[in-house]
Amino acid sequence: MNHDKLDSEFQGSPEERELLSRMQGARASSSQVHDHRVLAAAREASAEMSKRGNRRADNAWRMPLSLAASFMLGLGVMFLSQALLERDDALSIPADFTRSAEVGAADIPVEDADADRWREYIEELVYNGEYRQAEAHLERFNELHPDYSSD
Repeated sequence: MNHDKLDSEFQGSPEERELLSRMQGARASSSQVHDHRVLAAAREASAEMSKRGNRRADNAWRMPLSLAASFMLGLGVMFLSQALLERDDALSIPADFTRSAEVGAADIPVEDADADRWREYIEELVYNGEYRQAEAHLERFNELHPDYSSD
């Protein structure tokens, strides 16, 4: 609506008009105070964020360093586990894999194992995704049983 139309329609007393004008002035001043407070808080937050940004720039080397350290640690663990697997020359089959195993029996050295059971164990290693161990067993199997056929 138009303010002139409102003023002409409003036929209140001078006290009411004065009260209304003071209320409108108070609203305007409280809005200005609010705006001032919001701007001050925004400036303060901006200053704090710029300080944090400078700290991040000072610590920019930490991320690449931690990634490099993690990578090197992963390589070390991989090579260490590989070295431990290769060092285990004495291959054996778990006693519970064979049908004639006694409860609590020790592992059976591959030299003493039945060729068919050993081949089944190698297949189980491949099926379980233990390719390095399966390869080690297969190489040793071929050394001990060069003429083996799975008829």
